[in-house]
Amino acid sequence: MNEEISDLPDWDDEKLVPIDDLSEAWKPSASRDACKLMYKHWQSLVYILKALLLPIIEDNNLVDESLKDRAEDLLQTSLVIGLKIRTSETEGLYIFRMENAAVVRKLALDIDTTIPLFTGQKNIDKSYIDAIHKEIDDFRKLFIIWINTFEKDEFKDEWGLFI
Repeated sequence: MNEEISDLPDWDDEKLVPIDDLSEAWKPSASRDACKLMYKHWQSLVYILKALLLPIIEDNNLVDESLKDRAEDLLQTSLVIGLKIRTSETEGLYIFRMENAAVVRKLALDIDTTIPLFTGQKNIDKSYIDAIHKEIDDFRKLFIIWINTFEKDEFKDEWGLFI
């Protein structure tokens, strides 16, 4: 499993601009800037999560296999969050950003509410859990700044969720 869990790639502005819109890449973008800041914060949070959870995943003496599975799930979830953040800026569409933002919010909350399960495992002190809660709360603040940069466009959400 460990080889499947990789670090999030660094942010690359050039890879996030649609090919048909390269002429606009140099222009300032409040949404892209807020997204980049939020992504970098999430990147550091993934490192913290890996440091906390990899010892549990790698512990062959762990009695409760479900804890291993949950730790693996949380690391995979953290990578999905990074992917959703990065890809939200590629198209620049309001609906696409909103969909990704909703997924990011839900998954970040899942991590925040699940991480206390690991208190007491592999010398994991409550202070580590508290530090992750604080980092997720800081991420939440960056998330709010980011979503406040979204501008509704002319495209309609056929499902009526993001109107």
